[in-house]
Amino acid sequence: PMRTFFKVTLPLIAPGVITAATIAFTFSATNFLAPWILGAKEPPIAVYIYRDVERLGFTPELAVQVLAMQLIILGIVQLVYLVFRKQLQSVF
Repeated sequence: PMRTFFKVTLPLIAPGVITAATIAFTFSATNFLAPWILGAKEPPIAVYIYRDVERLGFTPELAVQVLAMQLIILGIVQLVYLVFRKQLQSVF
């Protein structure tokens, strides 16, 4: 059963597992990890975006803020993948 899991099931579900991990990492990095590493004394940008949405409603400027934040984090994730793709191929 374990051999079947690692030879058949895991390679089939690997894209979904990687996608879920990327989404979870992106969420945590944008809301906690990056501000904490940088030593920010202010709340994360997500808090400011939420306050703006609550105060102004959803505007195109807020959409651009969210898009820029996501693109930066996803770019970092892609860079990490490119650097470590040899190690990842041996796992999956």
